[in-house]
Amino acid sequence: MHRPSRLSRTVPLALALGLILLGTSLALANVRRLVFVSAGFNESNRFWTIDRPAHLQFDPFLETLLDVDPETGATTPRLAESWQVSPDLKEWTFVLRKGVQFHFGYGEFTARDVVHAHSLMLRPEATATLAGFWRGVEELKVLDDYRVVFRMKRPAATMLYAASRAGDLRIISKAQWDKEGLEGFEKRPAGTGSYRYVERKLGQSVAYERVENHWRGEKPAFPELEIRIAREDATRLAALMNGEAHIVDLPRELQPEALAKGMQVLSSKLATDWLSVYFGGQFYLPGDTKFQADLPWRDKRVRQAMNLAVNRKELIDTIFRGKGSTMYVSGYQPYLEGWNPAWAERFDSLYGYDPARARALLKEAGYAPGSIQVKLLSYTSPGEAEHPQV
Repeated sequence: MHRPSRLSRTVPLALALGLILLGTSLALANVRRLVFVSAGFNESNRFWTIDRPAHLQFDPFLETLLDVDPETGATTPRLAESWQVSPDLKEWTFVLRKGVQFHFGYGEFTARDVVHAHSLMLRPEATATLAGFWRGVEELKVLDDYRVVFRMKRPAATMLYAASRAGDLRIISKAQWDKEGLEGFEKRPAGTGSYRYVERKLGQSVAYERVENHWRGEKPAFPELEIRIAREDATRLAALMNGEAHIVDLPRELQPEALAKGMQVLSSKLATDWLSVYFGGQFYLPGDTKFQADLPWRDKRVRQAMNLAVNRKELIDTIFRGKGSTMYVSGYQPYLEGWNPAWAERFDSLYGYDPARARALLKEAGYAPGSIQVKLLSYTSPGEAEHPQV
């Protein structure tokens, strides 16, 4: 998931469930290699350069300090078995799990691996979604092999999110890095997940094999896993229909055809994906060279008009085929900590679909019809096939 900046202005559209399709007619119990065909993602083992949605490729073999309960969305222990925070939210202490072994014989997971993983987020090329958050660490203290303290420059209320599977701090082996360097890591990265890395074929696929003695006792149903890349929607549908794939990522407009052939939709328990449009140039930071004072959307009336011009219900009913809901604040849902019911209560009066009011606000702000041009850069990540259509 993308974590929105406090300083961004957004037009939230719709939050949809992440959907994939499974061929139920296949004898999955006898499948050795499960094949999932995805719409694609930025390909690299350098997790510190990859945006969070593309961390799908790391989930099988690289773990995080904390996890997320798929039923409730609550933060739960993972490589860290417990944590504490100071009253000012600046000092976060994590107690690490003992006895966790890295793949390929690189030894036990300890505090030094946490320090190493964090150091990668500080590299000049680090562009991970939360790289800015991790650069906000003033000091990372190692108390002993199994205790680390993140001392933040300012209060960090989102630390649990950032350190969990929802974030992007993947734990890798410092011992492997010391022995083989970046080249060795990229060739065969050692993690602690229930699958271990096998190989990557750029532009084609990533393969993994099951770990038979995973530290948490996890045992995936399939000995091997392969994530293949197919950018075209029709290609993914064909792979599912002819048996080349067991699971595929499909836009909703193609799902009825697969369902008619006996396939099954698998949906997350919670709303997990959202679609927003972010308008750049509004940094409001002293000395920021990218700040643009003449952008139309610096005017609150223009931002409100943009929201009033979006027919969210129509988007949900057509493109998302009813499988979604209005998102009142970008990235937030009622089950998340910090939810304010007033956001939903006042939304329609402020931002409900009203083209006439939108035009009036633009006129009030001094902009004639058609005078504001916006170029949108759209992209897809796994589970987000509808974004370009929206």
